Amino acid sequence: MKKNYSIFALLMLASAPLCVSAQQISNSDFDGEWVDCMPWTYLQGDGTDGNTVSSHVVGTQPKGWIISNVAGMASVGMAMGATTVGENVEGYNSASAVKLTNTPNPWMDAQKVPGYISLGTTWSTAMPKFGLGGITINNSDGGVFGGQSFTGRPTGLEFWYKRSRGDDQPNEKTTIVAYLWKGHWTQKDVPVSIVMVGEPKKVDMVDRDRCVLGMDMEGCQGGEVEKTPDAELIAVINVDITENAEEWTKFHANFDYKSDATPEMINIVIASGDYFGGASVVGKDNSFVVDDVKLVYSGGTSGIDGVEADNSAPVEYYNLNGVKVNAGQMEPGLYICRQGSKATKVLVK
Repeated sequence: MKKNYSIFALLMLASAPLCVSAQQISNSDFDGEWVDCMPWTYLQGDGTDGNTVSSHVVGTQPKGWIISNVAGMASVGMAMGATTVGENVEGYNSASAVKLTNTPNPWMDAQKVPGYISLGTTWSTAMPKFGLGGITINNSDGGVFGGQSFTGRPTGLEFWYKRSRGDDQPNEKTTIVAYLWKGHWTQKDVPVSIVMVGEPKKVDMVDRDRCVLGMDMEGCQGGEVEKTPDAELIAVINVDITENAEEWTKFHANFDYKSDATPEMINIVIASGDYFGGASVVGKDNSFVVDDVKLVYSGGTSGIDGVEADNSAPVEYYNLNGVKVNAGQMEPGLYICRQGSKATKVLVK
């Protein structure tokens, strides 16, 4: 049964000034709807035309986010080598969190699929080859392209996490990347399928992560990169986590702003391992659990909760009838945010 509070009592607690909500990410606590994950990477022989999402379901993912599950290669009407790297687990004071685990391909143990989640579209490519010494993996690449429309200028990013390493690559770091930009970068002829015979499908990829971030493209698959005249990286977070955490631990990092321009897009990538390190550093069973991803606006206050980020008490939200509501599913309007003995009026836009 939902707990009801006297709205008078809540409003009496909410003695602080009205906190106008800044732009946030939907379903950021992962307690909202989870949907089928249909990996975008194209399958050899499945008839996709370069713009069609794969029809192969591989696990589930929180709506609004994409997990790097892969569909592998198409073979006799099935996804050969489909690999699930993300799952729904119990969260930080909530029902759901995302657990990401680097997982070997069931058909090719040498090919370990990195676990990561993003607001953009995840993709991968490789050319496995049979030889006298077994299967070798050539021309592997992958990552994320695109993101979500966004015009805010947050000061930072925060979430709760747990972290563990397997025996394979125990020193593999965890990468956290978030960036804001405007305009577009297009890389020509990026291979976007996994094939053993023939050539992989290729597309012109818009806003590939490495292109937007201005990273070195040496060793990456794909052709030349072009950008629109207004293309600009506005702010970035690119940090590593190297210590394991058996208990829920809070993460916070500030954006490095490179421009005063207004963003048009945002992407967040949370990886279980070394996101930019390449296939050779992916460690089997290295995992990362993440929950309650929030953008922070000025002074360590998230735009949706209006409370001090250092306060570890659970955050609860109530409508003006005193009924508790889910933070990830609040519609525009006025709410009361309660954390411990503090309450704040919150306007969600």
